[in-house]
Amino acid sequence: MLKRLKVDNFKCLDGFDLELGDHALLMGLNGTGKSTVIEMLERLRRFLVDGEKARNCFPASTQTRRSSFWKKLQRFELFLEGDIEVTIELTPPDEEGIVQVVKEVVRAPAALLERQSGPTIRIGSGPDDAENIIILVPDELAALPLVGLFKSASSVIDTLLKVFSTVSDILPFRLAPTQMEVLASTPAAALAPDGANFAAWLLMFDRRFPERREAMERQVAAVLPAFRRFHLVPEGEQFRLVTEWRSASGKTGRFDFNELSDGQRLIAVLAGIAVATEAEGRASTLVLDEPDNYVALPEIQPLLLSLMDQPGMQLIVASHHPEIIDLMAKDYGIVFTREDDIGPVRVERWQAAPDEALTPSELVARGELHGGA
Repeated sequence: MLKRLKVDNFKCLDGFDLELGDHALLMGLNGTGKSTVIEMLERLRRFLVDGEKARNCFPASTQTRRSSFWKKLQRFELFLEGDIEVTIELTPPDEEGIVQVVKEVVRAPAALLERQSGPTIRIGSGPDDAENIIILVPDELAALPLVGLFKSASSVIDTLLKVFSTVSDILPFRLAPTQMEVLASTPAAALAPDGANFAAWLLMFDRRFPERREAMERQVAAVLPAFRRFHLVPEGEQFRLVTEWRSASGKTGRFDFNELSDGQRLIAVLAGIAVATEAEGRASTLVLDEPDNYVALPEIQPLLLSLMDQPGMQLIVASHHPEIIDLMAKDYGIVFTREDDIGPVRVERWQAAPDEALTPSELVARGELHGGA
C-alpha cells in the first residue's frame, strides 16, 4: 500500500506531498494535476520495476517549467506500508538528453540500499551496518531492479527483493480503448498501462490460467449480459481476439475485439484487472485515471466496488463522475488545486459539514469543490 508520496520538479508537481489512506478519490478541476500524478507513478514504475533508462522515463519535458538559468534535481519519495521508503534523485537532462541517478536510497526494517553518484552501493541491515560494494550499475539505471544479482547478506537481499515486489504492486493505468490491439503474437506477462496489449495478456491467461480467463468472462457478463466469452482464433503466427455475444432473443454473433465500442473494450480490460488482482491475492495499489470515460455508471460502479472490496487492495481513482464522487468522496476524497491557478499542485482532504444535506456531487456542482465545511 502506498501511504505517502512526495515529489519535486515533475511537471506541475513541485513541493508536492500526498498522504493516502485505504483508498483515494483524486478530485479537482481539469489541469490541477490528477492525471500528472498517475503519469508520474507510471514513469517511476518503468524506472524502478522495468529497469528502463532514466532518460526515457524522465526526459526534459517532465521538468517543472522555470527560468532557463535555474534547474534543479527531480526528487521522488515513496512511503509504503511496512515502513518502506524509496528515494530517487535525478539530474536534469544534459545536452545529449542523458539523465543520471544522483541518489537512490531504499530503507526497510533490517535492510538498507544506499547509492550516490558512481558505482559504489552500500548494502546492509542499517546505516551502521552497511558494506560498500562496487557494482557496475550504469548511472542512468536504478539499482533496485538489480538487487537479485547482488552478492551480499542473504537476509538483507531477501528483504530488498520484497521491497521490489511491493513497488511492483503499484499498478497505474491510463486505459485507452482506441489503442487496444486485436492481434497477439506472444503471451504478455503484464498488462500495459494503456491496456494496448490486452489480447496478448489474455493469451497468457488462456495458456497458463484458463480458470482466470473464464472468471474474466463471468465478470464481463455480469456488467454486459449479452456477452458470452472470448475466443483467441489462430491467424497465421498470431491470434485474433474475438468476442461472442447472445441477445435476449437468442441471436448470437461474433465480433472482433476492435469492432466493440470503446466502452465495451474498457469494461473487458477492467474486468480482467479485477480478476487478475484478486487471483494474485497480494496487496496491491491500483491507480486508475478516469475509468468512467466511455462507460455508463451502472457498468463501471460494480467493477469499482469489486476492487474496493478486495482484501489488501488500495484503489486510487481520478474522476469527475458525480456518482463516483458520491461513492468515494466522503471517506476518500482528496482535492487538487493549483497555486494562483497555474502554479504547483496542492492537496487537501475533501470535507463537508457534518449536517450537510446535499450529496458530495451536488456540492461540487454548486462550486463547493472542497465540500464547504
